[in-house]
Amino acid sequence: MMALIRIGLGALVLAALPVGVQAETAKSASRPPLVIELFTSQSCSSCPPADKFLGELATVKGVIALSLHVTYWNYLGWKDNFSSRAATNRQKAYRWSLRQSMIWTPQIVVHGRFPTVGSNRAKIGYYMNQVIKDNHPHVAVALARADGRNLKVTIGAALEKAPRAGEVYLFLYDNKHTRKIRAGENAGRTITYTNVVREIRRLGDYKGMDMAVTVSTAGAKGAQRDGAVVLVQQRRVGAIFGAAQLKLR
Repeated sequence: MMALIRIGLGALVLAALPVGVQAETAKSASRPPLVIELFTSQSCSSCPPADKFLGELATVKGVIALSLHVTYWNYLGWKDNFSSRAATNRQKAYRWSLRQSMIWTPQIVVHGRFPTVGSNRAKIGYYMNQVIKDNHPHVAVALARADGRNLKVTIGAALEKAPRAGEVYLFLYDNKHTRKIRAGENAGRTITYTNVVREIRRLGDYKGMDMAVTVSTAGAKGAQRDGAVVLVQQRRVGAIFGAAQLKLR
C-alpha cells in the first residue's frame, strides 16, 4: 500500500506544506522513511526560514530530517560551530550526482534525488510526494542498540528491482540546539536548529546481500549524541534506497 502524508487542511497530496504543518504517514511496513537533508549555515541570512521548516518536518512520522551545516560561509564574520568539512563535501558530492551548476544555502535534497531551495515549502512538498508516488524499490534497514554505546546495523538483501550496489553511511546528530548569533549576516538573531549532524561515517559498500555491522556511537572525545541515522545510497552519493533512524537518548 502506498504511504500518504496528510497535511494541514486534510489534503492528501503534498503540493504545499503550510506553516505549523500537521502531518502523519499512513502505516506501511514496506516503505522506508523519506529522507530530507538541509544544507545550512549560521552565517546565512536566508537560512532561518529553512531551519524552522526542517524543525517542522522532523515531527512528521515517516520522515527523517537532518540539518547539515556547511563551512563555506564561515568567513562572513561568524563561524558556525556546527559546520563540518564532511557536510560541505557531501553537498559537493550531491552537486555532481544531481548535475547542479553550483552549491548554495539553504538547500534541501529530498531522498537523495531532488534538490531545491530549503525554504520553498511548495516545491519540497511536491518532491516529497513524488518520492512517495514513484515507490522505487528499496532495501530494509534496521538499527538496534548493542552492548555499551554500540549500534547494530542490519541491512536486508536486495529484492525485486532494488539496487544491488551502493554505499552505507552513518549520521550521528544532536536533537536540538538554540544559538544566539552575535556577528555576521544573522547578528542579533536567536535560531533553533533541529537534528544537527555532528558526524558522518562511511560504513562500507552494500553489495545486494544481507549485511550486518556493529559500530560505536561515541563521537569525538567520547561525545554522546542524541540519535543515529543510517542511509543506503547509490554510489557517489546518489539516490537513497534504504534508511533508518534510532534515538540514542
